Amino acid sequence: DRQAERPKPKLSSAEQRELDDLPGRIDEAEAELASLDERLADPSLYEGDNAAVGELTDRRRSLDARLQDLLGRLYQRASI
Repeated sequence: DRQAERPKPKLSSAEQRELDDLPGRIDEAEAELASLDERLADPSLYEGDNAAVGELTDRRRSLDARLQDLLGRLYQRASI
C-alpha cells in the first residue's frame, strides 16, 4: 500500500507548540470540571440562589465543550 509508505507530514512550528501545550490545557480543563462537579454535587448549593446553579451549569457545559475540542485537537495533531 503506497499510502502506508508515505512519510507523515511534519507539523509546523505553531502546530508543534499547540501539540506541546495541549496536555497542560487538557489537565487544567479536567481539574476545573472536577471542581465544578464537586460544587454541583453539594446539596446545599440547591437550597439558595438558583442563579448560581445556572451559572455553574452553564460554565460546566462550556468547559466540557472546550475539553472535547482540546481532546479532538490533540488527537488530530498527534495523528499527523
